[in-house]
Amino acid sequence: MKQISGVDLLFLTKELQPLVNQRIETFYFENMIFYMRVYVRGVGHKYLTINMGKYIYLGDKKEDTDHPNPFVQFLRKYLRPSFIRSIEEIGIERIIKIQIEKKIGEDENAENGLKIGKYNLYLELFGTGNIILTNEKNEIMNSLTKRKFKDRTIMNKEVYLMPPKRELDIMNVDTEILDTEINKTDLSIVKFLAIIFGLGGKFAEYICTQLKVKFDEDPTKINQKDLIKELKKLLNLKPEAYTNEKNTDFYPINFNLENQVKVGSFNEALQKYFIQFKKQTDAREKQLDYELKKLNKRVSKQVESKEKVLRDYAKNNELGTKIFENYQTVDELLKSINKAGKEKGWESVEESIKNSPQLTKLIKKLNYKKDEIILEL
Repeated sequence: MKQISGVDLLFLTKELQPLVNQRIETFYFENMIFYMRVYVRGVGHKYLTINMGKYIYLGDKKEDTDHPNPFVQFLRKYLRPSFIRSIEEIGIERIIKIQIEKKIGEDENAENGLKIGKYNLYLELFGTGNIILTNEKNEIMNSLTKRKFKDRTIMNKEVYLMPPKRELDIMNVDTEILDTEINKTDLSIVKFLAIIFGLGGKFAEYICTQLKVKFDEDPTKINQKDLIKELKKLLNLKPEAYTNEKNTDFYPINFNLENQVKVGSFNEALQKYFIQFKKQTDAREKQLDYELKKLNKRVSKQVESKEKVLRDYAKNNELGTKIFENYQTVDELLKSINKAGKEKGWESVEESIKNSPQLTKLIKKLNYKKDEIILEL
């Protein structure tokens, strides 16, 4: 599965602008996928869908089940209902910031007589991903995951800090730093753009193509003014979304590839690509669920058999103990009965037992034909 790059997110956030000033209705979290349901006037319900650390797109539906975790319950308490006031990517760091407002009371001094609560919802799409809610002062109110890093801490009441910013950023290229980094790197130009600039492989190759240089070219041989010009041009390109015939990639601009297939929006291209992995995951989960049920059934039978063996063991152990404790009595009784049966006949033995209260109390059943005797010890 490919990852969404910082440049991809720049184009996606442009397409998400129609969500601004629309109402947030509620939140969900199912199978590592976070949903924010938004009511868009004239369109209906939409679901901003985030798979932790993997992808984001605006969809039309969510999972059917709903088992809210504490963080989702917290968001529902503080942000339902509320309104989106802005959506932007922070730099090129794969972090989307959503500014949210909610009526929290009345204020006579306010222009419209309302007291408004202001919040920031940060969607981190790097690493394993995270979702963080802060107040107007950017103090963390809660987060999906609590973490401590070398340079920042994601914990309640801490001020939310961005990850350390890269020295080179496509949003604002420092020519001196660019020159320094190019002259000290041992990377090829395509790797330099992908890693140092954070463009990702796809856009790094695109820039090389626009510069008409080979991917393995030495960066020192590149005209830096031309490079900066192409980077700025990339940021200002009008979105023109594509996928490909086999649906193995997504493009927010025209890459002039042979197998490109144009689609209505970049969001649609992202949906087409990522939803196939969700279907595969669902199919795997269904198969795993089937296998798990089989295993549970087998385990249940084994537990039942084990319990029966333990019950039989306990019962037989108790009988064995009783026999051992009364071994001499039992041994003498069996010898006497066998002797009497041989000398006087079994009918005579049975009659003797019936006529003796002591033997009747001890011997509950005698079946000489089956060599069976039941004693109460």
